[in-house]
Amino acid sequence: MTLHDLYNCFPVEDAEAFQLADLIALNPWTIEGRYPADLADIAAVAVDELVIAARRVVDVVRSRYFGQVGRS
Repeated sequence: MTLHDLYNCFPVEDAEAFQLADLIALNPWTIEGRYPADLADIAAVAVDELVIAARRVVDVVRSRYFGQVGRS
């Protein structure tokens, strides 16, 4: 199951809180990231962008489902 598949499972009002572009950017890493030896090197700036996207996704989940915002 991809992040996009999970996104489609959310009620519309919850799904709208996510930035679909973040999920699309992170999706390859949910599968291929399990096998890091098979991944090509990635530029530091791309890593930074992925971390920011991941934080936004986590913040939405925390705020919607756990009543928390920000890193712990």
